[in-house]
Amino acid sequence: MRMSFFLVLGLLFCYSCSSPAPKSPLPKVDPLYRPPESREEYLRRMAIERYRALRLEYLSRPEMHKRVQQKKTKTQDASPSIQIKPKENLVPVIEDPAILLKRREDREVEIMQNIDLYCIKKQDSSEFSSEADCKEFCTNALMDCESEVENGFERKDRSLVICVKNKLRR
Repeated sequence: MRMSFFLVLGLLFCYSCSSPAPKSPLPKVDPLYRPPESREEYLRRMAIERYRALRLEYLSRPEMHKRVQQKKTKTQDASPSIQIKPKENLVPVIEDPAILLKRREDREVEIMQNIDLYCIKKQDSSEFSSEADCKEFCTNALMDCESEVENGFERKDRSLVICVKNKLRR
């Protein structure tokens, strides 16, 4: 009995310590391997990389400073130099009267369109009793703007049109 006990114990020990076959190591994965991705994911990743590179390029560039040319004379070599800036000659631009007339007509048309559009929008509201009241209100606004804006329609900018739009918004 003792012998059989040692025999069973020895067999168990040998069987538990043995291995069936040497295990093969896992195959090495290429470091550049990536699982397949959809086209959208690829384009998104490429855009992110591109903008990251642009940001790094922007941050690493040297600061640009405007250089002002300074005129030095022979006696001022050691002393600080004087900055000389050339004066600009402002020559008034004379425009063709036909172009000015066309601009004036365009502005008048735009103002009238704004007035008509305002009256159409306010047609159902109780603000005005008739279309004539709306037109009268708009012409009063136009007169106020003409008095505010110097030279009326002859201005090169669109200040009269902007003034009328602002008055009609209120």
